Formats: sequence, structure tokens, C-alpha cells
Amino acid sequence: MTHLLEFFGRLHPMLVHLPIGFLVMSFILIIASHWKRAKVSRSALSLLFLFSAFTATLSCLTGYLLSRSGEYNEETLFWHKWMGITLAAASTMAWIIIRDGKHTRTIQIFSAVLIALLLFTGHWGASLTHGGNYLSEPLAAINQPEVAPLDLSKVNFTEVKFYPDLVRPVIERKCTSCHSAEKQKGNLRLDNPEFIFKGGKSGKAVVPFRKDESELLSRIHIATDDKKHMPPKEKPALTRDEIQLLELWIETGADVEKKFADLVPEAKRQTLFAPAEEEQGIPDKEISPADPRVIESLTKQEVSIAPLSQRSNYLSVSFVSVPKQASALLKELGQVKHHVVALHLGGSEVTDEMAAMLSSFDNLSRLYLDDAIISDQVLAKVASLTNLVFLNLKGTAVTARGIESLKTLPRLRHLFLYQTKISREDHATIKSWFPHTIVDFGDYQVPTLASDTQEVKPPKR
Repeated sequence: MTHLLEFFGRLHPMLVHLPIGFLVMSFILIIASHWKRAKVSRSALSLLFLFSAFTATLSCLTGYLLSRSGEYNEETLFWHKWMGITLAAASTMAWIIIRDGKHTRTIQIFSAVLIALLLFTGHWGASLTHGGNYLSEPLAAINQPEVAPLDLSKVNFTEVKFYPDLVRPVIERKCTSCHSAEKQKGNLRLDNPEFIFKGGKSGKAVVPFRKDESELLSRIHIATDDKKHMPPKEKPALTRDEIQLLELWIETGADVEKKFADLVPEAKRQTLFAPAEEEQGIPDKEISPADPRVIESLTKQEVSIAPLSQRSNYLSVSFVSVPKQASALLKELGQVKHHVVALHLGGSEVTDEMAAMLSSFDNLSRLYLDDAIISDQVLAKVASLTNLVFLNLKGTAVTARGIESLKTLPRLRHLFLYQTKISREDHATIKSWFPHTIVDFGDYQVPTLASDTQEVKPPKR
């Protein structure tokens, strides 16, 4: 029964346009009859006002059902609801006045009142759907400089605070139009840390230290044509750097007060974000677009696929949302293997069979195997990917013996090995194997701050 009521509630945006049309047409006819002395049938006006009253009442009923979702600002909802009810009642009174043949002057006054009610009701409705500054925002932006995309190359990471200076601006630009005090799509607010951690209908938006359990990241990585993808297709998408910034914030505990430098040491900052396009290993030779049928099939299975750049048909593919299905999906991806330049297999179990398939991805330059179940034997097959520039093995069980098999990779420039089974004694040896590669073992020294310590007092008796 709940789902049926929700269905009727969702008819509100469609029904609400009917009384608008009827009332505007009635107003035009009344004005025409006054100024142009045109003859307007009273029965036609009566019929228009009857339809206006009926559809306005239906709009009120469906609007009430829609409001039960709790996704809207209560104050704005209050004004929209009661303006709508008043409009429906006034439309009914106008119909009665017309039907009973009251004085023309009375009809004109009622018509003007209805149009005013219509404007106010529409204003509050637009504020519910798009935010309170829906009308004023474009006008306010005329005298304001355009907000430039996030440029991490210009950020002073030693001074900025992680959440206030980096994460919050991203969320405000890309998320709060649907998840704020004005509107809470999916019962989720993202305009305040308290609400971010509270989550919404679909679960916790952010779970500190756990990327795979954070709904915010899951929705970002879903295929763009999926209705669950966030932001929606009609909204500006997050950039690669913005996504990595959110991922890193959650990985480091989603702290809302500390400086970036207190959470992410300098050694790690040097290799954090995506390199410039020329460093990504994109082949010089262009390639024709990938088979759209393969792309459509994979995206329907929640595989995230996106062009690596606006000027290229090469692809970045992520199985982050479906790690358990990675083996079967990789076989299907093999149909467009020459198009794949970046591949995310984080959290997947990489078998020898999968590694053998990977060896045929001849243009692969960025491979993410963080937190994957992977063996040293698999790395021997990864060593055949001669175009590999970036390899992330963080959180895996690989050892120095497996890493030694990667020495033959001629273009490898970034190698992440923190939280692996590699002993500290092997660090120097491994670095000597890769003289032109940034090898990250994650052995950072993070200073302890006074603010990190809390005094726990015994309860009063």
C-alpha cells in the first residue's frame, strides 16, 4: 500500500500543470472580454474554472502524498501546501460565482486573485524542488565571478584543512542542490557533517575509513546512465581529482577539523592525484569508438565506464561497485580490451585466469589492484603489460619476490606497495630495482597533535 501511495504522489509534478493552464486561459479570456470587448461564453468560463478546481484539488491530494516522503524543507512545504489548498478552494469559489451568474466585476477580481495565488504557489513549489534561491541565483551570479574547477596544483596542502577547504567546496558545488536544508532527496542532507554521517534512505553516505561501505562513493562510481548515479546526468559531474579527494578523505577517517597535512604526509601527497594527461600513458595513435553494445551491457551491470579524456576514445573502467563479479565481467570487457587504458579492480579476487586475460589488454597503462586478493604468481603475468605506467598494490598480500618480476616494466612510474607483506628490510632493494619509479611503501611519520588526545573523565556519582 505504501508503494501505491508513493506512485500516486509522484503524479503531482504532472497534474500540477493542468490547473495552471486552465487558470491562465481563464484569465486571458476575462482580460480579452474587458479590454477588447470580445464576447466570451460564460459557460466556457464556467467549464474552465470547473476543470481548474478539479485538477487543483487532485494536485493537492497527490502533493500531500508526495510530501510524506520527508525529503522537503518543512517551512517551504508548509507555504506551498497551504497556498495550493487556498488556490483549489478559490478556484472552486470562482466556478460557483461564474455558474450562478454573478457580476462581471466580481469575476475579474477573483481571476486576479487566482493568478496571484498561482504565482506564489508556483514560487514555493519551485523552491521545494530546486532550492530557495532558484529564481534569484542566476541574477546574483551576473555580478559574481565564475567559480573555477578545483585545481589541486594550486593548493597549499600544508595549510588547508581537509574538510572545510577541500571537501566541503566540492560537496557544495556538486551535491547540495539536491541534498540540503531546502531539499533532501532520499532523506539525505550533505550540507553539514552531522547529516553527512547520519546518511539517508539508502544507508550511510560516509563511513570513516571504509570506502566500500560509503554510499556517497558507490553512487559516484555507478554508470552515468543509471538513475542511481550521482550527480544526475543533467548536473555537472565530479572531476577525477574531486572523486579522488573524496575517496582520500574517507580513507583517512573523514575528519572534519584537521589539516590535510596532519592526515596525509608529504611523501604520499606527491603521488596522490591523477597526473597530467600526457603522463597517463594514453597511446599516441587514436582508436575508433568502442562497441556501444558492449559498453551498454557492462554499464547495466554497474560497471563504471568513461572516456579517459574529452578528446579520446580510450576508456577508464571501474569494477569497484561489483568486485565479486569481476572475473565474469572482465571476460566481457575483453571485447573492447584495446580501448581500456585505466582499469580499477580494487577489492576483487584476481585469479590466474583473470591475470592471463589482463595480459591481452595491450594499451593498459593504469592498473588499480588495491585491496585485491592477489598472489605473486599473478604479478608475473602483470609484468607482460609493457605500457603500464601506474600500478596500485596497496593492501594486498604480495611479497618482494612477486615485485621482482615487475622489473621488466619499462614505463612504470608509480608503484604503490603500502600495507603489503613486503618487509621493511626489502624496501631499499625494491627501490634499486625501479630507479625511475616513485615507489610508495606508506612508511610515513604522522605527528601526534595535542588535539588528537581526549581526556576521559569518570562519570559523576
